[in-house]
Amino acid sequence: MTRRTFRTETPGMLRPDYGLGNGSFNFVHSATTSGSNRTAEFFTIVPSSGTGELAGISGAGGMAVDADGTHRIWFDYQLG
Repeated sequence: MTRRTFRTETPGMLRPDYGLGNGSFNFVHSATTSGSNRTAEFFTIVPSSGTGELAGISGAGGMAVDADGTHRIWFDYQLG
């Protein structure tokens, strides 16, 4: 598994240059948030959603929110 972390300026929006290769993939994220507490977090790459150089990507991840509101998304993933 390889881990990559991405900073998002707007929640839900990743910058186009992920550093993973040309292509795209979908992910699903869900969490219960109460104030600054996050529980029951679920974050996974949708199977068979990778295109181009990201075909065959699989894995999971998570999200952290910094004190200033910056969202950081991370993925543990495998290609192929």
